[in-house]
Amino acid sequence: MSGHTFVISPMPKECVFSYIVRINMVLSPCKMPNIFGKHGCWAQSITLPHRYQEIFIKNNDSQVFSLLLESGVINLQQDILKNPVDYTRTIAHFLKGDRVQKCSSYQVKYCPKCIADFIRLYGFSYLKADWASWSSGDNCRLHREPFNIIDSGNKADALQSVQSVMIGKRSKFCKSLRDSTYYREVEVEDNYYRSEEPKQELPHLASCLKNKLKAWLLIDGHTFPQNMITAVRCANHSSLVYSMESHVFRDFVFKEAYFALHDSSYFRFHEFWKRYSELHTFYCGVIEKQGLKGVIAKLRGANCSKCRDVYCPANLTIIQPCRSFWFTFQGYKCSGEQIILDCLLRKHRSS
Repeated sequence: MSGHTFVISPMPKECVFSYIVRINMVLSPCKMPNIFGKHGCWAQSITLPHRYQEIFIKNNDSQVFSLLLESGVINLQQDILKNPVDYTRTIAHFLKGDRVQKCSSYQVKYCPKCIADFIRLYGFSYLKADWASWSSGDNCRLHREPFNIIDSGNKADALQSVQSVMIGKRSKFCKSLRDSTYYREVEVEDNYYRSEEPKQELPHLASCLKNKLKAWLLIDGHTFPQNMITAVRCANHSSLVYSMESHVFRDFVFKEAYFALHDSSYFRFHEFWKRYSELHTFYCGVIEKQGLKGVIAKLRGANCSKCRDVYCPANLTIIQPCRSFWFTFQGYKCSGEQIILDCLLRKHRSS
C-alpha cells in the first residue's frame, strides 16, 4: 500500500523511537533516522529526514505533542510566570528536521508481557516511552516483572533486535535484567509501582493577577496554612511573613505559596481567587493553528491589549500572536503548513 494513503499513528504512551521503527518496518520511506548510538544504545538526539517529516505532519498536534512529551523531547513549562507553550518551538524544530535533544535512558529495554499483550490486542507491538525514562527502574510498572534489555553492541544488531521484539520474537541479544548483578526485586511497599493520582495542573499567571496576589499576600491579618509554611521552607508563620516582607518578594517564595494555597483549604485565598481571577483559554499549534489549547489566569476585567509587560505569559500566548496574525494575516502560515508546502515544493522539483 502506498505511503501516501496509509497513515501510521502513534500508539498510547509510545516512545518516539519506537514510532520511527514502526514507520521504517511498514513504509520504509527512506534511510531511517539515526536513533541508536554506536554501541547499540538509544541516541540522545534525533533529526528527522524529509520523508519522515511528511509522515509525522499527517498526525495532529495533540498526537505529536503526546509522543514527544512522553519521550522526553519536550517538557511542560513548570514556571507559572513564564510562557506555558514554549515547547511549541521544539516541536516546530523537530518537524522541520532540526536536531533536537531527547532526555532519556541509554538502555534499550522492554517488558515481554506487555509486548505479548500488545500483539494480542493490536496485532503488533511497540515500545513504551516510560521504559526508556531515567526513572524506569528494573521492572515493568504494570506486571512488576524484570525488563529484558537489548545489549547488541552496535547499531545494526540493535535495530534488528528491536524489530524482532516488535513482531513477538526474542533476539539473541536480549537478556533479562534479573540476571544482572545490580537487579533490584520489586518490594511490596515500593511506592514507584503504585498508581499515582495525577498532580493538579494550575494555570499560568498573567502579570496583572500575579501583582494583585502578591499585594494581597502582604496585607495584615493572614493566618497562612501549614502546608504553605512547609512549602517555602520556613520554620514558622512569623518567618514566612518576614520572608515575604523583606527586600523583594522573591519569585521562588511566591510560586511555592501559589501551589500550596491552591492545595489548601485556606478560605480567604479561595475567596480571593474566585473574586479576582479570570481564566482565559487560548489556542496554539504547530501543525494546525489551533491544534493545542491551554489556560491562563488573569486579573478579572484587565485589558491585555494595554499591557506593556512583554514577558507576561498572557502577552506571549494571546496578545502578541493575535497582533502577528493581524498584521500578516494574508500570508501567515503555522509551521505545519509551511512544512507541507516545502514538501510539495521538493516533490515538484524532483519530478
